[in-house]
Amino acid sequence: MALPEISRESAQRVLSTYCEQKIPMEFRDRLKLAFTFRGHSVTLFEERPAFRKPETWVQHKVAQFRMDKETFEWSLFWADRNGRWLPHTEFGPTRSFEHALAEVERNPNGMFWG
Repeated sequence: MALPEISRESAQRVLSTYCEQKIPMEFRDRLKLAFTFRGHSVTLFEERPAFRKPETWVQHKVAQFRMDKETFEWSLFWADRNGRWLPHTEFGPTRSFEHALAEVERNPNGMFWG
C-alpha cells in the first residue's frame, strides 16, 4: 500500500523545494539531490559522478522517512556505511514531514551528511 495521496504530494512538494535550494547552481553538474517513493517511505539521496567513470552517476543514501500506516507519523532513518537503514533513535516520530527534514538538515553527529 502506498502513502496517502495528500501525504505524498506534501512530501514531494517539500523535498522538491529542498533539493532545488540545497545545491548551488555552480555545483549541479557534479552533485544532485533526488528522492524516490516506495510504499510508505521516501528516500532522499545524492548523486555524484563515479570516481573512475565520471559519465556514470552513482547514488548515495542520505535519509529515509517512513510513515506509520496507523498513526500517520514520520520516523527518520539514516544509512550506515554498509547502506543499511538504522532508526534515528534520538528523534521521535512526528506528524510534520518538514520537522523530520529539518532534522536531516541539522545533521546531528554527521549521520546524514557524513
